[in-house]
Amino acid sequence: MSGSVNKVILVGNLGRDPEVRTFPSGDKVVSFSMAMTESWRDKATGERKDKTEWVNVSIFNEALGRVAEQYCRKGSKIYLEGQLQTREYTDKDGNQRKATDVVLQKFRGELTLLDSRNSRGDDAGGGGYERGSSSGGGVDTVSQGTPAAPAVSWYSTAKPLLERYCVSCHSTDSAAAPFPLETYKQVLGKRSALVYVLESGTMPPVGYADLGTADSAVLLDWLNNGAPEGDPSQEPLRQVAGGYTYHGDARAIIEEKCVNCHEQGGIAPFPLDSYQRVRAVSAAAAFAVENGSMPPWHPTEG
Repeated sequence: MSGSVNKVILVGNLGRDPEVRTFPSGDKVVSFSMAMTESWRDKATGERKDKTEWVNVSIFNEALGRVAEQYCRKGSKIYLEGQLQTREYTDKDGNQRKATDVVLQKFRGELTLLDSRNSRGDDAGGGGYERGSSSGGGVDTVSQGTPAAPAVSWYSTAKPLLERYCVSCHSTDSAAAPFPLETYKQVLGKRSALVYVLESGTMPPVGYADLGTADSAVLLDWLNNGAPEGDPSQEPLRQVAGGYTYHGDARAIIEEKCVNCHEQGGIAPFPLDSYQRVRAVSAAAAFAVENGSMPPWHPTEG
């Protein structure tokens, strides 16, 4: 395998309100702590137990930092993708220390809000973080006591993940897969099959999409908890860092770096000379770029 991958995927709750700092250059960083809680029942005693891992998160991506600053509060449940980064600092006793944080760099990373929009606001996650309160598939309640949509639902979580990793092949217009996974009803009809392939690790096929352990676990939890649909208000506010588009950003890069090989009749196995063709292999392209295997060095550096 060419190169290496530094990628972290987390689903958890904010341990404190986001803190915003501004540098002399005008750039901002949004920081907060994040907790990931695992819950289980002790087989010997029947006692419910929790284990929480904490990590510090720093967001340098302007667009995602703005979303975190405006919509995240202590207790908010989020999905994020970032990178590990180690920093050095001096403690109060003058000793040199190192700490490893999760960082969302400029123009990179992903942030998805998993709380329903009607439960956000000044108190966002209900006021405070409680261990064990983030178990997938559970029903949250808003302050008035009215049942809210489950935090992990089709709209909040499953739809964004399936669109990223599966729909490029599992679509009505594609012959690459035997059935589409574009709508909630289509996915619900294949629920048992999806559980099987996710548990066995047979899908998506290696080389086409990098559905990591964390993503698989989130989808499995959702499927095993009855695949709740939720409501459209839970759809992520922003999924693409910086709001990039094909015609506004990606097209020029692809035409410069890729199309000389990825054209009709070219040396690459499929063309990338139109939006439809890029979208059809988007999961495979993202996997190849992230693991450093494409574009090859040489012929193209980029």
